[in-house]
Amino acid sequence: MEKFLKGIVVFLLLIVVGLAFWVGRLSVQKSETQPSPSSSVSDSASSSQKSSADETSKQDSPTTSAEEIGGETSENNITGLQCSITHGALDIVPGKDFQVSDSTGGEFESSVKNGTYVVTGSNTVDNHITVTVPENFVFQNVSLSANGGALNAQDLQTGNLQTSCDGGAIHFTGSISKDASVEHLLGETVLQLTGKSTDYNYELSYSMGHIGIGDQQYAGANGSQSINNGSGQTIQIHCKMGSVSVVFP
Repeated sequence: MEKFLKGIVVFLLLIVVGLAFWVGRLSVQKSETQPSPSSSVSDSASSSQKSSADETSKQDSPTTSAEEIGGETSENNITGLQCSITHGALDIVPGKDFQVSDSTGGEFESSVKNGTYVVTGSNTVDNHITVTVPENFVFQNVSLSANGGALNAQDLQTGNLQTSCDGGAIHFTGSISKDASVEHLLGETVLQLTGKSTDYNYELSYSMGHIGIGDQQYAGANGSQSINNGSGQTIQIHCKMGSVSVVFP
């Protein structure tokens, strides 16, 4: 009987040892199939560092802002000038070559179309554009347009002049050898011309605006005037609101 009990105990011990072996084996296999905690933290840190590097790269990307945009254009191809401004200011000044720049780095367009040098300011941001034209260059046609901005043309020479002002201001100084047409809806237009007032005939119309020709002033509600000085040159002015002035030395 005693031998039988010892045999049972030995058998049970063998079973316990066998179970312990297989439990340990399964535990090892499970640990091999799961990523270690240290590996997971390392991967997370690496991913975080990469994301941070990407953000830093985006923040450090420089913004390009060229002080001078555009280029020189041969005066042999140019017969006309067309400039328009919506926001900010546009100055036309005499210089050495045809050139356009914006001191604010703002957007604008410049091109040559059918012999006309065209410069158009941005519709969304304030520009400060400078258009340079060769000194003493004589244009066949000059067209100036302001829609809320300020356009200042200095010492220009042209055959014909057209201006359109719908808010803002246009100031022109120079000479006109043929005719001029001024369309003024709001704001201020000033033509400072060489010669004298009698060098031109005038066709004037005004709704609620004011027109000054030299020392003569014209204003009222829905008025018009025709002034014939026997000249071959005519200045047509329509002023809806605001003021138009044609001044002489």
